[in-house]
Amino acid sequence: MRPFGCVTFFMYICALIINYLDMAAVDVFTTADFIPMDELKRLIKCLRDDENYKWELYFRLAFCTGLRYSDIKRIKWSHLLSGESFDIREKKTGKHRHITISETNQKIFAELHQLLGAYPDFWYVMAPEARNQSVTVQYANQKCRAFKKLYDIKIENFSTHSVRKAFARHIWDSRGQTDAALVIISEILNHANIATTRKYLGITSEEIKEIYNTLNIDI
Repeated sequence: MRPFGCVTFFMYICALIINYLDMAAVDVFTTADFIPMDELKRLIKCLRDDENYKWELYFRLAFCTGLRYSDIKRIKWSHLLSGESFDIREKKTGKHRHITISETNQKIFAELHQLLGAYPDFWYVMAPEARNQSVTVQYANQKCRAFKKLYDIKIENFSTHSVRKAFARHIWDSRGQTDAALVIISEILNHANIATTRKYLGITSEEIKEIYNTLNIDI
């Protein structure tokens, strides 16, 4: 094999390894806690105050879509600026997701687009300046840990997946912590069943018991 062929093969193997690590790092149940809503809001406010619009965009986008970082890194500005919804095929599952963006978030993303320099529509939203290639999940997780320390965010294990879990937990709480809510979350996140969703949310048997204890009919 010619030297150039060896180099090409080596680069191909490295790309496969990076892709595997990228996939594995973003979907581990045991190493990411969900970030409480008040802490997520405080983080976003801190980022806005510090004019860190790139990462404000990320946390807003991660929460309102519930997507893994491996999917968010493939989102382009055209997805966010062309209307109220877009379709994406999940990298991990291969399944399609239809994402709806609220009118409020459409306005915020348009504002952030301008604040970030109005990149072309084909530019990835998580691309750094002067390079149209999204930052890796490893780098994104490093940023999460850095923000946790910088802003004293009250969370134990903070990573990109913490925001996806916050998205799911928000649905669970806002829908009354019911089995119907679990079915919705399971459907949105493409989980195999609601047992997986319970584990994903970190719902304990004690929490479920407390819910049942509230189901009283007073007459």
